[in-house]
Amino acid sequence: MKIDLTKLQAETDNGNVNKQVHPTLPLAIYKYSQQCVFARNWNETTLLCRGIVLDDQGEVVINSFPKFFNHAEGDGLVGYTERKNSGVFYTVTDKMDGSLIQVARYKGQVVISSSGSFTSPQAMKATELLKNKHDSIEEGWTYLFELIYPENRIVLDYGSKTSLTLLACRATATGFERTLSLLDGDFEIVPTVDYFVGLGEIENELKKDKFINKEGYIVKFADGYRVKMKYDEYFRLHKIVSGVNEKYVWECLRDGVDIEASLVNIPDELFDFVKKAKAKLQAKFNVIETEALALLSTLNILNLERKLQAQWLLSKHKKEAAVVFCMLDKKAYADRIWKQIEPEFKQGLMGMGQAIDN
Repeated sequence: MKIDLTKLQAETDNGNVNKQVHPTLPLAIYKYSQQCVFARNWNETTLLCRGIVLDDQGEVVINSFPKFFNHAEGDGLVGYTERKNSGVFYTVTDKMDGSLIQVARYKGQVVISSSGSFTSPQAMKATELLKNKHDSIEEGWTYLFELIYPENRIVLDYGSKTSLTLLACRATATGFERTLSLLDGDFEIVPTVDYFVGLGEIENELKKDKFINKEGYIVKFADGYRVKMKYDEYFRLHKIVSGVNEKYVWECLRDGVDIEASLVNIPDELFDFVKKAKAKLQAKFNVIETEALALLSTLNILNLERKLQAQWLLSKHKKEAAVVFCMLDKKAYADRIWKQIEPEFKQGLMGMGQAIDN
């Protein structure tokens, strides 16, 4: 299986795909960027780049999962709903809260990576755990694992558990997936979930208020289409633990920080929250700015002395007065508007801040 390197290079040049070269082999790993997620620049090429590894001729060496979405987000909702309503057969497995590890052979040599790097701490940890299992890695197949160990905790508490759980085994050339229970090799296999009656029951389960130390589930339909189904409470806790909340978005807007570039190691689904929070805060800013500019125009027409301007503003438009005074004096006024719309803040889980959504 070959990938068009010209198209891939174009996405890399556009900032939609990140590339890392293997330290010793003529291989490179490609992972969609945060810019791609934030701007939803999904196309045939970027969807493939969830950690795909190619040689210098564009031949696939590690055939990772293509990008798949949450069942309720725009990019996943249509595909999920169509299959749900059509009664397409599906299987459900646990969604584990760890790091993706990818393993395959290249000219006989075992190659191991995380979803975006050959040299990350997760890739090094997986290399250590797999050192006695190379004989179980068959040529022509890509093995995909979930890595869990204490130093790599994200939200869920697995205690002292260290494990590599096999999620899928894909034909490197085609993406065909083998039945895991029939594989040779002493691998821990992701558990199948069979205690829900229908997808609607899972949807209701995700709304539970009480945290049960689970991230959610992966639904794989018979045609290979996958979606993630995550607990609402997991999303809430991830926002707290990662510090991604409305207050954080407000600070980035106030300080002129590139929000997209500042977000590291958060679930793709949180980008939706960030975009909505950004739009909400920017809209509030724009309303105040527009009102202040209208008042400034009125004052210019009235042509009042400064004392009378102050009296008029403070008696009728106290909220906008400080901003209008800055405008009258031709001073910067943005900070005053941002201060007016600063989200309230309270202490959350593990001492992390949590914004109150008014």
